[in-house]
Amino acid sequence: MTADPVSACLIERWSAHSEPIGGEAHEPIASDALLAAIESLRDLAGVDLVRCRGLCDAAVRLADMQGDPACRARARTVLAHALNYANEFEQASAMLEAAETIAAHAQADYERARVLLVRVHTLARLGRLHDARSCGLESEALFGSLGELAWQSRALTNTAIVVRMLGEPDAAAGMLERALAVPGNDPATMAQIRNCLAEALLDSGEFVRAEQEFLTAAETLDREGSRRTAALIRGNLADLYGRQGRLALALSQFEQARQHFEVDHAPGDLGRILCEQAEVLAAIGESAIAIQLGERAAAVLEAAGMISEHTRSLRILGSLLGQSEPQRARATLLRAASLSEIAGQPHDRGRALLCLSRVELKQGHPEQALELLARARLDLDSHAADALDASLAQSELLLLVGDVDIALKHSTQAVEKAGILGVPTLLAAALDLRARCLDALGLSEQAHLEHLQAVSTIEQVRGTLGAGMLRSAWQGRCTAVYEGAVLSCIRAGHTQEAFDVLEHRWGRGILDRLSQVALATAEPASAAHTGKADKLAIAHHAVHAAYSAFDGSATGAQRAEWLQRVRTAEEHAREARLCVNAGQELGPELGHPASVDRIQRAVGHAGAVVSFLFTDTHSTAFVLTQSELRVVEIGIAADDANAIAEAVSFQMRRALARGPTAAGATRLVAAIGALGRAYDAVWRPLEDCLTGLKTVWVVAPGEFEAFPFAAMHDGASFLCERAVMHRVPQASLIPLLRQRRDTSMEPKPVGVIGCSDGIAGEMIREAEAIANCLPEARVALGDDATAEAFKQCAHECGLVHVACHGAFPRENPLAAAVKLADRWVTVREMMEWSLPGNTLVLSGCDTGRSDSRHGADPLGLLTGVLGAGGAGLLSSLWPAHDELARSLMEKLYEDIGSRPLQEQLAARLATSQQSMIRTGTHPAFWAQWVHIGV
Repeated sequence: MTADPVSACLIERWSAHSEPIGGEAHEPIASDALLAAIESLRDLAGVDLVRCRGLCDAAVRLADMQGDPACRARARTVLAHALNYANEFEQASAMLEAAETIAAHAQADYERARVLLVRVHTLARLGRLHDARSCGLESEALFGSLGELAWQSRALTNTAIVVRMLGEPDAAAGMLERALAVPGNDPATMAQIRNCLAEALLDSGEFVRAEQEFLTAAETLDREGSRRTAALIRGNLADLYGRQGRLALALSQFEQARQHFEVDHAPGDLGRILCEQAEVLAAIGESAIAIQLGERAAAVLEAAGMISEHTRSLRILGSLLGQSEPQRARATLLRAASLSEIAGQPHDRGRALLCLSRVELKQGHPEQALELLARARLDLDSHAADALDASLAQSELLLLVGDVDIALKHSTQAVEKAGILGVPTLLAAALDLRARCLDALGLSEQAHLEHLQAVSTIEQVRGTLGAGMLRSAWQGRCTAVYEGAVLSCIRAGHTQEAFDVLEHRWGRGILDRLSQVALATAEPASAAHTGKADKLAIAHHAVHAAYSAFDGSATGAQRAEWLQRVRTAEEHAREARLCVNAGQELGPELGHPASVDRIQRAVGHAGAVVSFLFTDTHSTAFVLTQSELRVVEIGIAADDANAIAEAVSFQMRRALARGPTAAGATRLVAAIGALGRAYDAVWRPLEDCLTGLKTVWVVAPGEFEAFPFAAMHDGASFLCERAVMHRVPQASLIPLLRQRRDTSMEPKPVGVIGCSDGIAGEMIREAEAIANCLPEARVALGDDATAEAFKQCAHECGLVHVACHGAFPRENPLAAAVKLADRWVTVREMMEWSLPGNTLVLSGCDTGRSDSRHGADPLGLLTGVLGAGGAGLLSSLWPAHDELARSLMEKLYEDIGSRPLQEQLAARLATSQQSMIRTGTHPAFWAQWVHIGV
């Protein structure tokens, strides 16, 4: 049903002429006509809320002038209905109390029943659920006694919503089935009943039926023109998809719903959508954005007085904070549980207690966690998916305290229930848990099969996520499952399967891009999508502008202000990019890791790949050569390995602070000692596998992403004196990068870009010297070394040498950038370029740094270069010394011969480093340079 435009116009006309003109009042309006006009406004609330509010205010004034009690009560009831839509529940409650008083004095049972019906919604949103249920039951009884079947159906529906919120979804579903059976309901009313039924079915775990009811209801309301109500239902549908683990679909539906509420005057509904969206983003692993949305939603919902939704936002926010701020998380979750108890919502209380138990477990309090879990399970028994989640948490705790047999029993039941419910996120967790129980019982073969199935389930979810950032976040959230699968495969003697799983574990955003898989998006190029893309472009421009404002001489407050501006711009750009990505319901096919055979062919007869896996208890390395794949147990825990890496880093920083002339022999000896201990710990166990090999690609995570493997010392020599060293994010990139480089057979020019400032004057001299070595090179120096010149060279030249400043903010790796003459160029911008098989030399500080803490993908300038199609990158793991960097870089280009320079780059780097070693130069001034790629 849609609002009658004629009646709405009558309200406007009557209101405009309601005051006496020339001392004479107009003829009174007939009660029947006014009542019909007021009634027409009810459906306008779901179509044009702003206009509806104004007309309802006018209707109340007209009804009071007209004097008929039915008109006066109805006008206030319809205004309260609009106030509910606007989330102004206290005002709506006051208006309904006035309307009920008018109807009761006039003994107008029909009007009073209408008032009670609207009060159900108002009281429920204010958290007064038991009062709301009483109003609903009284309203239904009144309508039944009057023979008003359609209105009785609506009363049943509203009461059922409250019953569901009180934790009785099955009883609510029964009431809603009765409401659907009542004849005479219009399509819009039937759609809203179906939406409520779907919510009850969702709580009961009947996901298939719930989805169908949601879709039917949304399509009906779209046809009827109730776009805002349809948007609310799409938010419910998104919630369903989120609980099912269909995360990409959930985000897409959230974005469609969110667009309506961002321009509407109903902040509470927008807050609810933001709250639910935060929950899905948390499930994916995008915790930073999820916390921002959760905090925003909590503030909006509290201000709107929406207790139930506010409680949920607190629970979601508390669970997110549990990873980083346990004390704040505990306080937030306790408040959520308390508010749920006051509002009489056991289900929400149970979910809050479940999250709180996980916080306590993480803090090392298993007894408190077990007690909270027991209470949570009592509250969640009637909600299938949440009950399963609680059961998994309890099984995890049982395994931790050593009750393996009981944990195995519970995890087996959880696998079965997750399969029946069709929730892949919970299924993956249940399979991983059962695999760990089997491992603990020594059943390695069964454990490895369970782990492989868990990984397969995770990969299925990953395949549905269209955006690289979402895939990376989701995969990063599941790294423990991949690592457990690798170890169980090794224990079961399946070495090749273990290596395959490890390759799946590494982030594959770059692999997806290099695989050239076409995007298949289910969303048309709508005006809304175009608007989101425009918003993203504006956000990117703000990022570039923020970096361009960098002042190298700024200190103290000025530098802090600049850093805050950059951070804010990056956060806005990240959220805008998420909005665009979330609209893509179907993403590209997965970029699958390469087979062992293909990697072996790519490394050649004298090459090897060394891929490390560091865990809490020990470390493992896979050594892949052309003839074999071997697993080597290194026998050092991750914390110990990280301590060794930190000791090396300390020696490098100490020498850098002193400078090359002051570093001296003492500090050189100390550095070689630290590098020797690193060699003994992580490389010496591999020596037998690497004898005689001349080229090594290293894949290393965590603290070892910035570790100088080429500088490890065996007591007689540095590693780069025995082999040419490369770094890659994962072994599967080697054949792809080699293919990218080799397929571009036509001769390409070399480009030289150089710009400098008062801080690092050698950079411009470095670029000039290299340009002199390459007389055919395309050269852009000084003011000509602009971002656009860099982009053009990077696209057209087989190799581009860039001498400029670099920056790597570890708290936001996608903000890694190089500074050109006119502005900074960030990773995000470079990822949009095209570098068909080309190689970049980025001769600046920190240009080779990366960080995979934010997901499974390593993020840094290498992401931009390789992700844009480049074949390799020579860059720096830490700050470079201006003069010595110029000296080393000039050596790269001496006597280059006829072979393409990019094919020689890694070997020439090793030669340049050996030259500095012979002069006794401290490793801090040459070991930071690494070649990433082939």
